[in-house]
Amino acid sequence: MRKLLRGCAFVTLGAAVVLACVYLVHGLVGQAALSKAKDRASADIAEKLPAAREVAAQDRERVRSRLDTLTAGRPDHPAHSWTELVCDISSMDAGWVVQSYSQKCHLRTVDAIPLEGPADDGATPAGAESSADRECVSTPPEPGAVDVTSRVSIHRGPATAYDADEPHREGCPDDIFTPADRETTRPLNGTRPAGTEDAHSWLVLTIETPVSHIDLGCDPWVPLLCASPLDAPVLGDGD
Repeated sequence: MRKLLRGCAFVTLGAAVVLACVYLVHGLVGQAALSKAKDRASADIAEKLPAAREVAAQDRERVRSRLDTLTAGRPDHPAHSWTELVCDISSMDAGWVVQSYSQKCHLRTVDAIPLEGPADDGATPAGAESSADRECVSTPPEPGAVDVTSRVSIHRGPATAYDADEPHREGCPDDIFTPADRETTRPLNGTRPAGTEDAHSWLVLTIETPVSHIDLGCDPWVPLLCASPLDAPVLGDGD
């Protein structure tokens, strides 16, 4: 009986050692593959970023003519402008099962233009929203009116809506007057405004231009399930 129990113990121990070795080898091989994927992501950003910036600049110039009509034809109206690289990690699913994770990066070019507030006599100047209105109005260019390859959005609304705890509930973009997320965003040029005190209402032009899309696989140290291999995306090196 003792020999049988001892044999079972040896078999159990041996199986545990084999499983541990398999787990270790799988993790090390997967970690090496993940390291190569991170290098590819960084290299892909460095390679494609200059062309994406050129496309974004061209699209911005084309859309600015649309902005001039919304700001009462005043192209010299003061604006806060900046460009940043934004990356995120998302899953690639097959039904309910996650098969892999990938990183997508795009350029976000923003013009935040302070508009004039309501006049003392109660009239609302052209291009400005009433400060009593708490919602943003989305006014994208008409289909075919502007020939761009980027994704364009134009929002106009009162400062109170942009200052709300959750601006998206008022129809406004929620990342204009908040600090950039350093884990997912790399500033490239320009400076975002410190707040909404410049005016009662704002017009915000956002242009999103694709840059990079890289497959990252799964976390090599999580068996059975496909978990995200990274806690934060790869943003590349420098400008």
